[in-house]
Amino acid sequence: MKLSNLIGKQIYSIYETQEVGTTSQALFNASYTKVLGFYFFDNEEDEHYIKFNNIYAFGDILTIKNTMQISSEFPIDEMPSPLNKKIIDLGGNFLGNLCDLEMDEKGNIVSYSSSLGKEIPISDICANKDFILCGENIKLASFRPREKREPKTESLENIKVSIMRMEEPATKVQYMPPKVTVLPESFIGKVVKEDLFGQNNELLLKKNQNITQKALELIKKHNRINQLYHICY
Repeated sequence: MKLSNLIGKQIYSIYETQEVGTTSQALFNASYTKVLGFYFFDNEEDEHYIKFNNIYAFGDILTIKNTMQISSEFPIDEMPSPLNKKIIDLGGNFLGNLCDLEMDEKGNIVSYSSSLGKEIPISDICANKDFILCGENIKLASFRPREKREPKTESLENIKVSIMRMEEPATKVQYMPPKVTVLPESFIGKVVKEDLFGQNNELLLKKNQNITQKALELIKKHNRINQLYHICY
């Protein structure tokens, strides 16, 4: 099943026969090989979290057994979404941006889908940090830099040079003044000049909308604070 088919889906509780919310984004493990769960908003626009293995069925809607499986506490080690990252192979070829994921019934990612129509099996994904590196049978250990070894100072001339270096006065360390940053809370009350979208292209703020404390917390979760410097006044 595709991740895109699970975002924006309604969640219903079977025991309470109650609608509990709508999924907004997925949470991944550190290696981006598994979906751990989903964030979702209830009818009061409060955000909650549900583990992947607590979802009872995946159909036109998502169902859970009961509302006791909903968590108001979010995982501490939250990983940013890999969606929209560039996919590059070992030959330096750009294969598109990651736009979707194929998963099995346990949340294990089977393959990545790129914006250029490429389907890349998870077995060919080697690393996923600033960009996604892929290729068959790649061993990253072969690219590890070699440790530099200092030459042995066996001759008298080398010993003299070593002594001279030890006697050189230590250079003064120049300390840079601390970087001045704008606190995110300073954006509260300001207005955005254009629409602001989240990690999965969901709308966070509409054009000409005021920034509230609740909206700011949501923007932080989607790592969109830097964009506020350019689109608010």
